[in-house]
Amino acid sequence: MVIYDGQCKLCSRSIQFILRNESDKALVFTTTESSYARQILATHALQPYDDSIFYYSKSKGLLKESAAALAIVEHLKWPLKALLVLKLVPGFIRNTIYKWIARNRYGWFGKTKEKCLVPAPQDLERFID
Repeated sequence: MVIYDGQCKLCSRSIQFILRNESDKALVFTTTESSYARQILATHALQPYDDSIFYYSKSKGLLKESAAALAIVEHLKWPLKALLVLKLVPGFIRNTIYKWIARNRYGWFGKTKEKCLVPAPQDLERFID
């Protein structure tokens, strides 16, 4: 499951990119604004806006920052899957860059008052409100 900021234009565009380039169609999505995501985040003592994206699976638990992004990359087609080479970069470096982008995402890409991602009909069942 991918938990993303539904008001962030960068995050919504990233979800659209994932949908177009996903290899296995195994991911489901929800926004940090949803009650479902709030329950998951509260279980892990996180606030909805602690970060811009989270990855949750029963086997991996709740991942955030660059670990979440790389877990999502595992579901992408080649050659995008080659981005997994970034796992060789120490986590503190990856997370520093990730946090810098996350901190500036609204200023650089914008924020919407409403959800800016409207899933295509064939993807609708993969989104949890």
